[in-house]
Amino acid sequence: MFPLLTLPYCAINKVLDLLDSNELLILSICSKRTCQLIKNINCVPKKVKLEIIVFAMDALSFETHTGRYLLVKVFEISEMPKDKTLEKGKIGNSIVSMEMGRVGCLKTYWNDRKFGIKEVVTYGMEVFGKPIECLAMSAQRSNDEPIWILDWINSFQKPLFKCYCSSNGEMSDENITYFLKNCTVTGKFMINFKPSDQLFWIHTDTTQMNYDEILDGIEVNQSDTHLVREYVLRDTRRLSIRGRLDIKKRNEEVTATILRNHVESTQFMMVVWPDSRNDP
Repeated sequence: MFPLLTLPYCAINKVLDLLDSNELLILSICSKRTCQLIKNINCVPKKVKLEIIVFAMDALSFETHTGRYLLVKVFEISEMPKDKTLEKGKIGNSIVSMEMGRVGCLKTYWNDRKFGIKEVVTYGMEVFGKPIECLAMSAQRSNDEPIWILDWINSFQKPLFKCYCSSNGEMSDENITYFLKNCTVTGKFMINFKPSDQLFWIHTDTTQMNYDEILDGIEVNQSDTHLVREYVLRDTRRLSIRGRLDIKKRNEEVTATILRNHVESTQFMMVVWPDSRNDP
């Protein structure tokens, strides 16, 4: 075994710089000393963005300029393989069975799934010294699935940079409304909901969206159809905004632009300009 902790501090720093995020997380679980070392040196690349995934799988992942990678998966104890003995490690205050999965992803097994998600996410934030940037989830497991995790995240941080949420009829209108009112996003917000007919303002299960109905009572500017503007994303990429369907909330100067989807008539995108000076 390589005697990492016996090296001088500057040499340890050089070694840790050679490790990727998955390797740093695994090393942090080895002992209290390695965990504290990684926290102190803060060797995680600045461009690493932590994400929570709660879809067909439960996982903590990270995104860089090269793509998205899984760090830790959360499984229920009933899913643990019966034909082999697994190693145990400490994540947060819990000692759990774990094994290496594909491409450096750590697979962990918990008695309580929700508790496991919270422990893994909290541990990842502490080790990497970063907040949660993105939340991706669905309501496939239960009607309140997106609600409990949103409430939990809101209890220690706001806002998110990205959020993706889908529900094919599993979420009630009440939970959809609650989610939209309490999910604060500064970057990209993508939703795919299927509410009842009573929640008409978000209902898109039709052959074509009726913008007059959706935007009723909102100040709308549809002039300058040939206008091209640039929206600068946080990662400095530029999005060309062609045409104009601008809206404003009552008594506010913030302008948002609705972008029609001419390929899929039940979808649209909305960008919110940082301030009114972006409005020519």
